[in-house]
Amino acid sequence: MNGKVSATPASQEIINRVAERLIKKTAKIPHALVEIKSQGVALHYGATTIDDTMARTLALEAVGEFEHTLRMLPIKNGIELVPCAAGKGRAIARFMEYARYSNKVPIFAGDDVTDEAGFREVNARGGISIHIGDGPASAARYRVPTVEEMREWLKHQLDERVVDLSRRGMGR
Repeated sequence: MNGKVSATPASQEIINRVAERLIKKTAKIPHALVEIKSQGVALHYGATTIDDTMARTLALEAVGEFEHTLRMLPIKNGIELVPCAAGKGRAIARFMEYARYSNKVPIFAGDDVTDEAGFREVNARGGISIHIGDGPASAARYRVPTVEEMREWLKHQLDERVVDLSRRGMGR
């Protein structure tokens, strides 16, 4: 493991082609935004212009012949297309393969449907999984109502261990 995250050239080429198609399909739709990410592409939309069914249809049309290469994830007011081999659960598993993390308890917090695979992976490793906000049922073992409360919990954890992040170049 080289410590870097990367996309294979083929998957990045596919993501770029699908993004171009999606941009063309949504060019005249108000409040539709196509976000090209390093590991995928997302279609964000305003609920007044596109509904979930239309968003899925647009995404499926853009994916075309790459339907077995990319998978569709529902996100807040949108759809994200990512390589089938990608995911937060897989990323956590990769981190845990490093010797420096192998005997650690993983902690993972998130607020979206895309975080569920991460929650499941952390749970399987006996870690702490935290869903932030209200929302549908989650695999997370814990729930924190707001981002602010999550920050306070993290701050408390740091205070308890007397860790000064500013000395490590991680200040605010």
